[in-house]
Amino acid sequence: MTNKNVCENSIEFSILGASIVFGSILLISTSNIELNNFEILQKRYTQNFFIRNYGLMSSAVVISLSTVYFFYQSIE
Repeated sequence: MTNKNVCENSIEFSILGASIVFGSILLISTSNIELNNFEILQKRYTQNFFIRNYGLMSSAVVISLSTVYFFYQSIE
């Protein structure tokens, strides 16, 4: 294993760790928003709330898919 491979692997693992942390923060924030504000919201705001929530959840899914991709690349 050359120094270049070590550097590339460390960069990939740092990106992997950062995306895992970011995705978990997004998931925690979406669950907190849903638990705290769901009963407080009026009926006219529910649609916008769910659109925002699904946006955060989809970004967390994209981040987790990118972590799987980086992990697969580092195994090869």
